[in-house]
Parts: sequence; C-alpha cells; structure tokens
Amino acid sequence: MLSVVSIVLRIVFENDFVSPPLSSKIIKFLIDSGRFLGFLKDLSLSRDKYKPLFVSNLFTVDGERIYSAAHGDSYSPRALRLGEEYFSRVSFVAGQEILDKIVKEASSGRYEYDYGGVRISLMLDVLSIEVVELDSLRIDLSDKFMIRFITPTILSPKIMMPPSLADKPRYKRIPVANLLLPVPGVVIAYSMKLWNNIAPPEKRFTYPNDRDDLYIYKTSVLATIFTEVIDYRLRPETVIIGRDKEGNLRKSRGFKGFITLKINHPRIRAIAEKTLALTKYLGIGRSRGIGLGETDIITNK
Repeated sequence: MLSVVSIVLRIVFENDFVSPPLSSKIIKFLIDSGRFLGFLKDLSLSRDKYKPLFVSNLFTVDGERIYSAAHGDSYSPRALRLGEEYFSRVSFVAGQEILDKIVKEASSGRYEYDYGGVRISLMLDVLSIEVVELDSLRIDLSDKFMIRFITPTILSPKIMMPPSLADKPRYKRIPVANLLLPVPGVVIAYSMKLWNNIAPPEKRFTYPNDRDDLYIYKTSVLATIFTEVIDYRLRPETVIIGRDKEGNLRKSRGFKGFITLKINHPRIRAIAEKTLALTKYLGIGRSRGIGLGETDIITNK
C-alpha cells in the first residue's frame, strides 16, 4: 500500500549567512548527503521528471517562501539570520517498508556542514508527520475551486502534444518556451502523468487499448474545452536556480498567483479530484524537488 507522507520542519540557524538562490537546497543537501531522511537520497538525486518528491523552499511564520527572483541578469541574495525561525516541508510517496523507517530517521537534531564554501549550523525540529494512503486522496471539486501557485510554476506546453507527434525528431528540435498561463488541460495532463508515474498499474488513469500518454492527451484536450476559468490573478516571474559550471546564472521563468476553475465534465472532474489532490503535496511542473511549483487547492467544501 502506497502512502503520501508530508513532514513539516522547523529550522533555527546558529549563524548568519546568505541563502542559496533556492533555500530548499539547504534541506535537500541534508537529504542528498544521507544525514537526514537518508532513504530519500536516491529519489532526491534522480532525474525523473515525475518523481514523487517535493522539498519546499524555507518559509517564514507568515508563509513567505525564501528564494531569489531575477532582475535582468542579476538578483538580490537573501540573508538567513541567526536565531530566526524558518520552516520547510518535505513530501513524498512511500510504501510500508519506508513508513517503518520514518520515525527513526525523521528525528530532530543539530546539523553542521559546509555548503558552497559557507559554514551552516542549524537546529532542526520535526513539527508534524502526516501520512495519507494514496487510495484515500481526493478533493471534492463539484463546485468551483482555486489553485494557488505559491512558488513559480514551470510548465511546458509540449505535454499536450499528441503522442503520434511527440516522438518525431522534427518536433523535438523546435524550442518551446514555458507557459506563463496555467492552461487547464496542461495542469490536468501534468497531474495525471505524476499520478500514473507513482500509482500501481491497476490505479492508473488509462483506457483499454490506449497507451497512457494517448489517454492523457485526450483527457487534457477535453479538460481545456470543458473547464471554465472563472477568475485569475497571475504574474510571470523568473527564478534563479543556481549557477552552471562556468559560473553563469541558471534561470527559469514561470508563473505565480491563482486561478479559479470549474470543471463541467464529470469524468474529467473525477480524475482531477484524485490527481490534483496529489499535487497539493508534490506540486506541479519542473523542479518540484527544489521547491518550485508549490500549489494549494482551495474549495468551498
């Protein structure tokens, strides 16, 4: 039985230092080094686009996410202060063999290490551990609902290409910019791909004699047609990911804000009630493992 696990952390630093552009990398480093939640190391280091892992950027008590946005070819570094309280969330999907390790390996403690030439010393407390069976995940979307995009969300429109065209070299070579609007079909397509990458075969959203990607394509087209966009407030934002080997800034452009939707197609709605519930924990789009694409779903129910 697979479950979604969400762990909320409280972090207090024992020294002042400048945060990496994405503050999520402070906790990700602990995971990648095997010092904290070591059973997630291989998953964290994986290049899988739809891996079942989300590591949030650090956030303040009032919910501000700490990361650096680009201003042209520069950005303003963020300082993290001695004694101030920050929070983080690590969410992942796990089987029973991992669940048995969580209490032992998700424990509070003091950590000290070098990161990018900076000495970091922190006290980490585990505030809560939430475990929800994958089968139980569902949000009632029978009425209108809001998707909040808390950190920049990076989505490619290529996810909606028909499978018959997606593998053709002449289309693979054409560059495609990231979307700066959350097209309903693209959001649903991504959430379905994430779900199908995690769920066992009998729980995936597919159709007899259809390839998964063909079914997702058909569903995404219908989702765009039969979903009302009731309201939105969105803005593009370029976020600093880090630096490449030559020291140049690596940037990605996405969108933040909210969109209010109503899905009028009953089958599409039933799919979204499961797959969007998963994105509340794992996010949407690229770079979820370093805190981008963090979402919340708000309903009237």
